[in-house]
Amino acid sequence: MGRAPSRDEEITALKSYWQYFASAFTLGRATKVQIENRVFASIPAQLLEEIKTKSVVVAMGHQGDWDLAGAFFAAKYAPVLTVAENLNPPSLAKKFTDLRRDIGMEIILLEKGKSVFSTLVDKARKAPRLVPLLADRDLSGGGIVVPFCGTEALFAPGPAALAKRLDTSLYVVNMQLLELPPERRKIAKTKYGIKLIVNGPIERPRVTDNDLVVEWTKSWVKTWEAGIKLAPTDWHMTQAVFLPDLDPVRLAKARKRYQQNVGEN
Repeated sequence: MGRAPSRDEEITALKSYWQYFASAFTLGRATKVQIENRVFASIPAQLLEEIKTKSVVVAMGHQGDWDLAGAFFAAKYAPVLTVAENLNPPSLAKKFTDLRRDIGMEIILLEKGKSVFSTLVDKARKAPRLVPLLADRDLSGGGIVVPFCGTEALFAPGPAALAKRLDTSLYVVNMQLLELPPERRKIAKTKYGIKLIVNGPIERPRVTDNDLVVEWTKSWVKTWEAGIKLAPTDWHMTQAVFLPDLDPVRLAKARKRYQQNVGEN
């Protein structure tokens, strides 16, 4: 925001985060009609046309209610394939995985420091799917340094790398939490929903093949940043993400592990 948050903004941010959890763990009981009435969506016609014949990649972050967005798209348009961090304890990871499968999403679990890229590519090639990837936090050690909110942050290369490998379009999503109007609230059986905004396709940079993933990542992050600034209290990044805030020793170790894994593969 370019300034310190107010106490009210901090409280609003925490309320937004916990509303996400309250929504996520009840989605499995929601009907298709209820899910559709919880979302106000703006989706480019090109994406809806492309998804009929091929998989499409969507870059996003921990903003709004990404599980509701996935349930909405799976119910209304096409199957959803995505990656989720394998959380501890295992019982928590199982709850999230079961939840997402119940609402029509296929989940590939990611271990910290490991890669599931080949598996993701193979599954995305088998049938048309939406592939949304949370990329505002680097788990691999291979993150890309990107200008972001007046400083720099590490973003995962996954969305751009996958779009490149599949030779498909790359879109970007922003979400804002909102209170539903009375007529929607009655059908949705809940007070809260989301505004879902999809932008793109993000133009493929005209650069060399070696620079494509870096430059494409910078492009989608620039678009996503504008959406974050519109609703910063709905960005649920509750840990260090800006480069100056990261532990340089731990970062160097993660980079080294990543390079070793790349060499082994």
